[in-house]
Amino acid sequence: WSIVTQQLLSSFELPASPNQVGHPLAFTPDAQQLAFANEDRIDWFDVAQSKVIASTPVGHECRFLSISPDGTHIATNGARQFNRLTDRNLSAVVLERRTGTVLQTLPQAEFVQCAAWSPDGRRLATSGLDPNVSVWDLEQPAVPSLVCRGHSQAVTHLAFDPDGELLLSSGSDRKTRVWSARSGELLQEIEDHYGVRFSEDGRWLGCAHPGRQVARFEIVEDIACRTVTADAPNAPVWSVDFSPDDERLAVASVNHLQLVDWRSGKVAHRMTERNNSQVRFASA
Repeated sequence: WSIVTQQLLSSFELPASPNQVGHPLAFTPDAQQLAFANEDRIDWFDVAQSKVIASTPVGHECRFLSISPDGTHIATNGARQFNRLTDRNLSAVVLERRTGTVLQTLPQAEFVQCAAWSPDGRRLATSGLDPNVSVWDLEQPAVPSLVCRGHSQAVTHLAFDPDGELLLSSGSDRKTRVWSARSGELLQEIEDHYGVRFSEDGRWLGCAHPGRQVARFEIVEDIACRTVTADAPNAPVWSVDFSPDDERLAVASVNHLQLVDWRSGKVAHRMTERNNSQVRFASA
């Protein structure tokens, strides 16, 4: 979609797969391609050409995708491990984008289902059904360099701030936590919000409420937060993202894709679209 004209610029139909639970999506850093998981591979959709132009072989189902800041690596889940007692995905992996070669394997205690790269690409945060958040130094990945403990249920969203000093996590316990990405200290806890996104300048935090609202929290020096709330009618909010100029927040719900104008605190535009589980701005 164009946020200027609200016109649909390009679309494509994701292939159905009996083994795929949704299709994780991620823009490349230059916003020229959209990566999506497709059975046992990752396909790359070129926005300008409106077609898939390449595929990365993976060999198993990908439940999440996170592309490194330089666009050369992919973080996703490893293959499931089977034995008599478990059927678990107990690792995150870092893949070479072009070939799908596994460069690093990062062990987890439970299913891993989300990851976030630090802005310099040197650290990777991972979590999942194990409510602890692990931060890995990718130059020394044998064990996590940092573990953030505090969530009581599965973690579903992770994000670093643009400076790489703060780490956000949110999950099934409906709490968003702000951590020091250097020490692991818990700096702030926000009740009843999830689906976190940092603004481009690192000043704001966008969250969804389990009901039908979205909130923008201001991060200040003492990590106190204030909130501005706008209504998202007709369906629960599933995903949020800031525009590159930090003036608007895209809000995805079942039947609508909305742009919230934070100057007025109101929905500026609403585009009808079904089954919006994820929303992301192209930043370039």
